[in-house]
Amino acid sequence: MSTPVLTEDCIFEIFDHLRNDRSTLHKSLFVNRLFCRNIVPILYKKPFRNVKDHLHYYLLINTYLTCLNEGERSFLIQNNIKIEEESTTTLFEYGMYLEGLPYSNLNINLEFWFLYQFYDMNKNQKYIQYQDYNKFYCDIHDDTRYKLIRNTLFHSFFRQFKFINPKYLKVRNNIFDTNLYDSQFFKEITSNLKNLSSLHIYIDDQMKDFVSDFLILLSENCFNLIDFKVSTTINIEHESTLPCLLSRLIKQQKNLVSFYLRINNQNNEVYNIFELLQSQKNTLTTLQLDGCHFDERSIDLLTRFERLESLNLTCCDGIDLNICKRISNDKIKLKKLKLRNNYWEPNMTATFISSIGSSLTSLVHQEVSFPLNVNEEVYKSIITTCKNLDKFEAWIDSEVVLSYLANNLPNDLRAFTLKFYGGATPVYLEYFFINFNYVTLLQEMNFDFVMSDKCLEIILKYVGRMKLDQGFWSLD
Repeated sequence: MSTPVLTEDCIFEIFDHLRNDRSTLHKSLFVNRLFCRNIVPILYKKPFRNVKDHLHYYLLINTYLTCLNEGERSFLIQNNIKIEEESTTTLFEYGMYLEGLPYSNLNINLEFWFLYQFYDMNKNQKYIQYQDYNKFYCDIHDDTRYKLIRNTLFHSFFRQFKFINPKYLKVRNNIFDTNLYDSQFFKEITSNLKNLSSLHIYIDDQMKDFVSDFLILLSENCFNLIDFKVSTTINIEHESTLPCLLSRLIKQQKNLVSFYLRINNQNNEVYNIFELLQSQKNTLTTLQLDGCHFDERSIDLLTRFERLESLNLTCCDGIDLNICKRISNDKIKLKKLKLRNNYWEPNMTATFISSIGSSLTSLVHQEVSFPLNVNEEVYKSIITTCKNLDKFEAWIDSEVVLSYLANNLPNDLRAFTLKFYGGATPVYLEYFFINFNYVTLLQEMNFDFVMSDKCLEIILKYVGRMKLDQGFWSLD
């Protein structure tokens, strides 16, 4: 009778269930070739997660540097950067297993690699002291070698995208070095982005033409975006080419659910953006806008998004009384609303919430620059109008508001987060708990502010009274 043998698919599934146990996976790498080729894709899908020490950053970057091809190595040599040759060739193209471009994580890893490689850190030392890291941080980012090596590694990752079908892609302008990239290269990689579901792209004047070519290729190959984010410093209102390219890409999508726009440039009419999104008005459920200007035309277009459930407005302006009159729960039924540091008239927030608040189940309010009496009116409007709130996050800077919330939180609230700029005094914090409406449905309470020992003592004192049997406390 032959011994039963697991198929390779089964072996991969077993190891995939251990993806968070990196220690076990590393030990299993050396059992045999079968184990090795099934474990490597799991380890290098998200290689920068749960890195155990700073030395590991250094070793990880070294691994990716061994995967550079001749063209990438020649580019570094031409810029007087010599990468040490490994005695043996790498067994895998490790970049091909990445789930997405690791922009932020690669920056952090490369900073520590520089400290070990060029700043004489002991390579047997697992951790680098904070003062050493802080001392050389600016020098590293001013070092031209840092940018060149970073961009070369990104080129290597992009090149290896030809072998995979990534689902997430984050593209920043400053990773594109025109000495490394050309149109043929982009044609090759974009042809393999048919399964891309999440895209975040940054656009500025310096690289506008370069990114425009990339957008054209994406619109020809990418049809399954669910989440699309655009961050730009360009005034879209005065552009002709960029809106057309964005519109073309958006129209090509079968089921765009979430759209995010951040404009680091004031007075950009959001009307133009809403026009671009009209092709997705029957699928879009989440809209996030940062730095945009509203007018009556844009609000009329906003109400056409029939399935819109979540709206996030940050640093926006233009909301006035006429706009509030044109929007109501008869035209739009939001479930989630986030308001952060917007620039419209102080009393408009209360009016805006009154217009659309009856359908809300989740609300984040972070606008603390108002006069205290106006801020209190906002929270009165929230409590009065938003009867169906399930989750509420309040950012406050007034102990008067804290007192009002203590007495008036909705009875059906399940999660409450309190963020207090500057910290609350023990007297008002205790007043909050004494007068707190101990709602039976509350499962989660979070406090996020600088607190004294006395404040912490008061919070712990009242923990027992909170009926959070199925939930939790959080103190940040």
